[in-house]
Amino acid sequence: MGIFEYFRKRRRIKEAQMRTQVYNSKKESLSNICQFRGCKIKISGVDRFNCTYCGKSFCPKHRVAEEHNCEARPTTRPKGRY
Repeated sequence: MGIFEYFRKRRRIKEAQMRTQVYNSKKESLSNICQFRGCKIKISGVDRFNCTYCGKSFCPKHRVAEEHNCEARPTTRPKGRY
């Protein structure tokens, strides 16, 4: 491997790392929006509700599993006294 191939390979690695960083930053900024399909409400620390079943973040309107049609929600109720 010559010196030119070394630097070319190194540049490609740096470019791939930069693309990954840009993708991750976009992904983090999208997590500040309610993850219910069609809802564009921005959520902050106080207004953020994480679903215990699917783990997604929702606004106060869609916080209940039935409201956001949670697919990970169990279909049967647990047995026991209420």
